[in-house]
Amino acid sequence: MNLNLNDPNEFTIEGVRRLLASKTGLESDGSVPGSDPGGMYRLWVTKNGIAYIEDKAGFPTDIALQTHAIQFESWDRTDVGQDAANDDKWVNEVYLMLKRWWDMYSRDGSGRLGDAIYADYLPPALHK
Repeated sequence: MNLNLNDPNEFTIEGVRRLLASKTGLESDGSVPGSDPGGMYRLWVTKNGIAYIEDKAGFPTDIALQTHAIQFESWDRTDVGQDAANDDKWVNEVYLMLKRWWDMYSRDGSGRLGDAIYADYLPPALHK
């Protein structure tokens, strides 16, 4: 599932909840044939504002870094799935991370060349 961060009707707390629930947490645990038991998940945002969760996320390739605006820190399987989507605190944290990093990128980084911004912390809110 993708989440359009430029669409206020889509980029909501409920939209983030659906995004988290779009993964089961089993894609990367080895229980599904062909899945990687050491795999992780990663939240990405493309340069045009589409957020999605990559499963089986390993070390990002140069192409991935160059074609995305934001790369979030790796997650494990407990950070996705229905249980994660039902955790209001986690959903709100992911929403705020997406909102603040996308606001920052849209304001300061959209003309930026090079690799995706590595988002490993929650930046402060921007004052407009």
